[in-house]
Amino acid sequence: MRQPGPAVGTAVGTATGAVVGNVVGAVVGTGESAVAAAKVPFNGERRIVREWRSETTPDGRTIRVAYEVEVDSQGRPIGPARPAKY
Repeated sequence: MRQPGPAVGTAVGTATGAVVGNVVGAVVGTGESAVAAAKVPFNGERRIVREWRSETTPDGRTIRVAYEVEVDSQGRPIGPARPAKY
């Protein structure tokens, strides 16, 4: 290994392996992210957050009313919850 030939071969092999490994990793990562992005529109999972509010009726009673908001996967409100379509 101390001779010039094997030392140069080892250096070239190491550099080539690192470059090829990084290129293959980038290609695989790009492919996986494209597949994940393509699946997002077909995700039918709904997240509903229910909040209870107190309201006073015209006759003076106080009642608790459920208020539902649909949220995205990050928990940000999308809008009022819609009935599920079956």
